[in-house]
Amino acid sequence: MFTRFSDMVTSLFIKSSVIQEEDKDLYQYGVEQICNIILNILTTFIIGALYGMIPEILIFMFAYIPLRIYAGGFHAKTPFRCYLCSVVITVIAISVMKFIEIPYFICIIATVASSTVILKAAPIEDKNKPLDSVEKIVFKKRTVLIWLAEIILLFLFSILKMDLFVVPISLSILLEGIMVILGIIKNKQ
Repeated sequence: MFTRFSDMVTSLFIKSSVIQEEDKDLYQYGVEQICNIILNILTTFIIGALYGMIPEILIFMFAYIPLRIYAGGFHAKTPFRCYLCSVVITVIAISVMKFIEIPYFICIIATVASSTVILKAAPIEDKNKPLDSVEKIVFKKRTVLIWLAEIILLFLFSILKMDLFVVPISLSILLEGIMVILGIIKNKQ
């Protein structure tokens, strides 16, 4: 999405002797990724502000992103489609939090079902992001640790009746479970 901009920035870096010509592709990719991340963060804040739910969407994202990074799942074919998927996931998450009152037992059932999928199948690789055998082991361990931390927090917040934290964390685990299933389906095609 930011190809021309990243090309311009890296060309400027080369002219200024900040980077070498042979490193251009690497830095161009890095600049493009940084721009994509900034766009996603800004979009998330805007959506959260429009719904009047910035704390909830931040909690959701803090729980969802680390799990998503290591558990993997469905990946879009282009950066623009990835961005659109991220926006859709954010809108779905915040809409559910805003408009649907989710009873605790539903949160528990959804969390247990999604956790089972994540722990059994993750990490899910993508053809654009294949994992070697060592990465699979590392990503699996990190997935389990992140999941465990989120489950402990979910349990503590449930006991303390802190719904502001319970629903976003539970929803992040549920949506990642769905992304894992979609990744498995995509990889089989």
